[in-house]
Amino acid sequence: LSPLTDVTHIFYVVKANKPIESKNCEENWSMLQHILQSIVPNAPNLKHICLETSRKHYLRPYVWENSSPMTRLITKTRLPYTNFYHTLEDILLEEVKNKEGLTWSVCRRGTIFGLLPFCLMNAVCTLCVYATICKHEGKPMKYPGSRSAWECYPDALDADLIEE
Repeated sequence: LSPLTDVTHIFYVVKANKPIESKNCEENWSMLQHILQSIVPNAPNLKHICLETSRKHYLRPYVWENSSPMTRLITKTRLPYTNFYHTLEDILLEEVKNKEGLTWSVCRRGTIFGLLPFCLMNAVCTLCVYATICKHEGKPMKYPGSRSAWECYPDALDADLIEE
């Protein structure tokens, strides 16, 4: 990546997903660190780095259905749990200190919708298949999630809009 000298912006989205959060920290740290160490010193016009994370930032690991809208308020205080997003933010903050004029931001999005072959995390495609099966079998479509998931106020982004 170091030959990329004309880079002005980095929009970084990553997720190495392991069942143990400390492994997520290690793998995600390594990926972002390699990119930043390759590009930042060699791109004199680099102005901004945006790190995209998700709502896991506000929650304990793997706890979704009991969360309230209050847990999603943007805060500078970190929850007392290991979270690889904190690792990524720390790397980003360290790197930005080393280059004058380089700014950063973190985009904490919710669910991403969009068609991507072989993606196991696409709720829209899953619901479409479920609806098609229900229609084919003449059965009513029932929401397969929890009551709190149905009654919450979720945010979602379209993958194509993020790409733009």
